[in-house]
Amino acid sequence: MELLKHRLGDDFLLYKSKRNHDDIAALEKGLHFEIARNLHSKSIPMGANTLRTIKRQAFCVMVAITGLVPVLSAQQSKWPAPAPVPVQIGTAQKVFISNAGGESFETVIDQTVFNGGPDRPYNQFYAAMKGWGHYEVVSSPDGADLVLEISWVLADTGLKLPVLGQLRLVIVDPKTNVTLWSLTEYVRGAIKLGNRDKNFDQAMNTVFGRMKQLVEQPAAAADEPRK
Repeated sequence: MELLKHRLGDDFLLYKSKRNHDDIAALEKGLHFEIARNLHSKSIPMGANTLRTIKRQAFCVMVAITGLVPVLSAQQSKWPAPAPVPVQIGTAQKVFISNAGGESFETVIDQTVFNGGPDRPYNQFYAAMKGWGHYEVVSSPDGADLVLEISWVLADTGLKLPVLGQLRLVIVDPKTNVTLWSLTEYVRGAIKLGNRDKNFDQAMNTVFGRMKQLVEQPAAAADEPRK
């Protein structure tokens, strides 16, 4: 402790008032190691410049330890548990898939954006939902438990990545017309048409995969009576 006090001078009083005994002990240990290394590497007696250098190094050790403590605490803390998913998503049996549209795929600056035409998002998502088989896909919103609105839009997101646009899935409760959930996935751009098609498939698979994860998450509990 005396070594630390001697090296830091007035800075020691400020540090001691803000840190606990364990932090000071760790810093003291680091100081011994740092000073021993300096003595080993220098063949001349320690002058004023050397002492100032060691003092600066000791202060850096103090700053490093001070900054490390909250980082370790943050790493040990747990993320909040996932919030419950609206119960309608898990209990629904029938869904209606809506083609919410979007901008045409045909030409942007005289180039085809994607193959499959403007209805590709709808056709691809519809086929994925039918293949999954978890919900019964109906041809009319009448009687459907959920409405799934799939859309596509060309967008400049301002990101550094070459993004062409985004796929968006909105899950709506047809009884209340309330949006229960929305999923958005960016589609990366590419020079070749074939690569743009692959990127679109990847984004669509991500949206569909996130939809499946929603069903597997715990549903919102029913309202409990107030005590």
